Amino acid sequence: MLHCADLITGNIKKLDKGRVVVSEQVTAWLLSESLARHLFTVAVEAPLRPDDRERLAWASEIIENNLKLPGN
Repeated sequence: MLHCADLITGNIKKLDKGRVVVSEQVTAWLLSESLARHLFTVAVEAPLRPDDRERLAWASEIIENNLKLPGN
């Protein structure tokens, strides 16, 4: 989940514009509501360091904000 968070927080604009070379299915999953919920759940429930907890929560928030954009 931390690797997913790093990809999302570092590349969300590129993912959204299709500039990161990953399949459409992987991009759709990375920007999905289900992954956002899972990242948030792990951030809240898993025994993590505070900075890791913050990275997961931030990635979840980025996905949620992206889902609210027009056209998504």
